[in-house]
Amino acid sequence: MAVDAAARNRWLSWWLRMQHFPEQTGSALDARLREFEDMHGGHYAELYAGVYEKYGKGYRMGAGRFQSAVAGIEKMIGLLAGRPAHSLDCGCGLGEIVRHMKSLGIAGHGIDVTPTPGWDDARRFHRGDLRRTHFGDRQFDMLTCFDVLEHIEERHVPLVLREMRRIGRALYAEVRRGPARIKAPGEFVDENLHACQQTGEWWFAQFRSAGWNVLEQAESGSTVKVWAQ
Repeated sequence: MAVDAAARNRWLSWWLRMQHFPEQTGSALDARLREFEDMHGGHYAELYAGVYEKYGKGYRMGAGRFQSAVAGIEKMIGLLAGRPAHSLDCGCGLGEIVRHMKSLGIAGHGIDVTPTPGWDDARRFHRGDLRRTHFGDRQFDMLTCFDVLEHIEERHVPLVLREMRRIGRALYAEVRRGPARIKAPGEFVDENLHACQQTGEWWFAQFRSAGWNVLEQAESGSTVKVWAQ
């Protein structure tokens, strides 16, 4: 259930007082609340719990998107010195990519802010926030990330890309440009969830700033593609 923004702010104000922060109001309180959300996730889990509950399996990857992802994964594997043993799909949704990696003989894992109907193995699917995960340094040989980064607020993008750099040795990512329209069963729903609508050049620069060595980059229609180590 989504939490009213005013109610959330009242709760966070109370929490800050309980942590013995000085009484704050106005812009100072707003800044502290933003800092709290940066540290503890909060609204992303709230938002997408509602999305998956509302749209269910209508939120799956379409056939075209899945084939694009598979082709990009094959290319990334070809760029690596050896075949990856462990992979993590960042923002795994219903788990299609996790299962695909398993079909390739790779120990595929997935992480998302909220569980979905596609999570069929608690050992492979992890609930967590990409800004700060529980995984070890370079734990995964390869990361994948499809139609996820555009859902992150622009101020959080560097946090996410640096965390991904910490936990992964290589990455293939696809980012969508422009607004989103969710396709629910039998209908289109005007609910834009793309919080960061930027150009391909902006995204390429963000990956490099986060420490990724971009091996190849491409733009195809509304999709930005990055292969990196």
